[in-house]
Amino acid sequence: MSKAKDGYGFTPDEHAQVLVSFIEALDLQQMTMMVQDWGGPLGLWAAGQVPKRMRALIIGSTLAWPEYAKQRPLWVKMMMGWYIGSESGRKRVMKGNQVVVGYTTYGGNVGPRKMSPDVKQAYVAPFETPASRLPTWVFAHHLFGGAGQDFLAAVEQGLAMLRDLPVLFVWGTQDDYTTAKKELPRFKTYFPNHTVVLLKGVGHGYHEVAPDETVAAVRAWWGEIAGRLFENTLSAVHPIQKQRGKKR
Repeated sequence: MSKAKDGYGFTPDEHAQVLVSFIEALDLQQMTMMVQDWGGPLGLWAAGQVPKRMRALIIGSTLAWPEYAKQRPLWVKMMMGWYIGSESGRKRVMKGNQVVVGYTTYGGNVGPRKMSPDVKQAYVAPFETPASRLPTWVFAHHLFGGAGQDFLAAVEQGLAMLRDLPVLFVWGTQDDYTTAKKELPRFKTYFPNHTVVLLKGVGHGYHEVAPDETVAAVRAWWGEIAGRLFENTLSAVHPIQKQRGKKR
């Protein structure tokens, strides 16, 4: 894996800006972006910076506003805020890799198919040393320690730039970290052109423990919107030809 440059702080702001730079460097167009967990605020902030490059969004088990931490159950606040995201939690994370191990053992591993040893290893492998685990603590610290409030406010503000995009929401009904009951209603207000698929008995890592159901949801949704997206793209690229076709 590549290494971060000297001075890189691993903050959400920095990660999100790297993503924008990546998109612009490759000149990506007509993107359909799928976001989950911490990738939600990062990807949605980036998408809000380049809305003309976006075609659609797939959103699940994530967040996009600064009130997130305050709305969590007490046990989540204690675990993610004090046990992991606090300054004292930094030592625990760097010693025991609690963020990744916790995700692959508990919250992210609830569903009809448990993560295989190979999948778990793929999550754990990048964080073999104490120093390599620091970025996972930085994220928890920003989400629950207050350091990331300005960034999360900017994420929510940028959602208005994406309002017209078709959106698929895929959510596990057993997600205790970003619950469908609390997150979905607010997301729906920002994306009126949405489809919702709830996966029963599935937790936070829905794409890992219910991959077949997730793929089926995406394919069904894409089949419904593909024709409309193609027409919109065609009219944007060839407006004159389309108008002539109508006259005939």
